[in-house]
Amino acid sequence: MSFGEGVIMTGVASTELNSTAAAPPTIVGERHSSTTTTTAATVSPPTTQGGESNHNNKKKKEGRNVDPRCFTRRHVAIKIAYVGWHFHGFPAQDSTENTVEAYLFKALAQAKLIHDRASCNYSRCGRTDVGVSAFSQVIALSVKSKLSNHPGLLPPLMASNQDSSGPAETSTSTAASPSKSSMETYVPPPTEGELDYCAILNGIMPPMIRAIACTTVPPTFNARYDCTSRTYKYFFSCADLDLDTVNQAASLLVGTHDFRNLCKIDLENAKTFVREIFSAVVEPMGPTSTPDRYNLFCFTIRGSGFLWHMVRCIMAILLMVAQKKEKPSIVSELLDIKSCPRKPSYEMASELPLVLFDCSYPDLTFIHKQDILENVCNTFYAEWNRASMQCSLLRTMLDSLYATPTAPRAGPPRGPPKHTPLHLRPHNHSLEELQQHQHQQQQQITHQSSSSSSASSSTTATATTKGKAKPPVPKRRCVAQKPTPPPSSKATATTNNNVDTTTAVTPPQSTTAPSVTPQSHST
Repeated sequence: MSFGEGVIMTGVASTELNSTAAAPPTIVGERHSSTTTTTAATVSPPTTQGGESNHNNKKKKEGRNVDPRCFTRRHVAIKIAYVGWHFHGFPAQDSTENTVEAYLFKALAQAKLIHDRASCNYSRCGRTDVGVSAFSQVIALSVKSKLSNHPGLLPPLMASNQDSSGPAETSTSTAASPSKSSMETYVPPPTEGELDYCAILNGIMPPMIRAIACTTVPPTFNARYDCTSRTYKYFFSCADLDLDTVNQAASLLVGTHDFRNLCKIDLENAKTFVREIFSAVVEPMGPTSTPDRYNLFCFTIRGSGFLWHMVRCIMAILLMVAQKKEKPSIVSELLDIKSCPRKPSYEMASELPLVLFDCSYPDLTFIHKQDILENVCNTFYAEWNRASMQCSLLRTMLDSLYATPTAPRAGPPRGPPKHTPLHLRPHNHSLEELQQHQHQQQQQITHQSSSSSSASSSTTATATTKGKAKPPVPKRRCVAQKPTPPPSSKATATTNNNVDTTTAVTPPQSTTAPSVTPQSHST
């Protein structure tokens, strides 16, 4: 078993032991219809207080019908922490509702803090994938406010006497990054008497999603573009780890480089693959005087921005260096695009130990309330307590197995029998080849759409001509004609092949290293 596989196996084992943790979390405070019906059937209000009961029910109905568009709004930045292995990533998806963003907007709508996503000027700092956690994810949006008559507040989206059934007006605030002068001259409204947004969201969202801090920001603030740096941490275990060698490889990441060979290329969202890394270091999380397979380490990397799967690809290379399968210079070789224009094939590191640790905003000061932090700490401590007991159980089981006479050696897990160096592995397509292939696809789609539009135009013209009055045609004697023989199978196959050839796009051929037998590899 390789070291990278060992990390994955550990995450899977802990998930299987805690079957309830792997299930989609239930929303706190959600009341089921069966419970409500039973209560209504067994408890009836006294007849003497019927008027008061109807008055309270009327108040509740009015509360449910509150339209947040009729209130003034406050643009806020909220810091969120979540345990990623309970959810299918942070961004909302059409295929599942078990995402952090889906639970967040469900809570915002249930609390009547926003009308919908389109009208709240929403922005997020980053989007974590499935299984990735965050300690300091930051979002920004305009929410309902209890205050009024302050220049720092935003006006209501709709007048109180306007029909609430009409469409919501979208916010006119721009998503561009504000200037430094606007950040300095902005006067935020007071927080006394304002809604406690973190407490409201924590009362509705699942326990493993917590709002931990909040602050008021200008309407032009954008959580993504105003972030000056992001910090990720990756936790792993290794027995015979040479810290000096691994940190030598990590130090080569510092600076401005093209990371196309250390990420998953996304041509639709990434305009450039150049990023700046400010620091990268591997540190032990405890004493490492003796080689032990249970030794834990933490890789911390801070940069201006990160590409898709960039940290996991970097960690995969560092794990190879840690296991002495690659030299530290492999990092420089992968960052040299001229000598290595194509990314070699290798598996990414597991997503479970990865966490978005911090998002930096030098001009912001988040307000941490003591009662909110106490609630968050108690919630995450309960999760840690359960996970630590699982780890202690597994470690005791392993120690007892290693104590048997026929047990394997107590050193690090044995990796695969043979490691193929990266420069001898098959290489993927280069960025230029992928861009050329995408350009060909776009051209073909444009050609097909223009052909279909011209065909529909000719059909419309023919139908118009048929609708016009035509001179009478003299009747002719019908002469029976011989039926046209069906085309042969060979001709049919040729026609089908021609159609398939025009509709399908042949992807560029992948290249392999010179010493490897040439084979076709898909991206």
